[in-house]
Amino acid sequence: MDFSRRARFPGEVGNPFDILLHRIEVAENIPGAVFAVILMGIAAVSTRFNWPIMVGLGCFFLLDWLLLALLPKLGISFGPPKPPTLILALLRSPAALLPLPLAAAAQVLGTLLVIYGFWIETQRLQVTYQKLYSSKLKSK
Repeated sequence: MDFSRRARFPGEVGNPFDILLHRIEVAENIPGAVFAVILMGIAAVSTRFNWPIMVGLGCFFLLDWLLLALLPKLGISFGPPKPPTLILALLRSPAALLPLPLAAAAQVLGTLLVIYGFWIETQRLQVTYQKLYSSKLKSK
């Protein structure tokens, strides 16, 4: 593979995703009540101010926040909960445009993925060893 035209790589400091993550970290400094209002605002815009659906979507956003906020308290993970909650809310929003049964199913699936991704998968860390042989690498 030729990477000579590639300026940035995932995992490097300063790549676009890294910049986004560091900018969104300011969300952790937002007071809880204001953050909840922001989440409900995202839900309102996503549902075009359809109040019953907005409240339901907002509850999913708040549940994500609760699930992520419990991680440090239970000693599972120690990152700040608000930035990933904000990202999850933005990623969940397009599903609100689906017809109601599909939108609800998508939100339930999203919650199940949050539980699996943040609570279950993180506890299944494994170490894999691989040997790489190449004439371009010096061997010992």
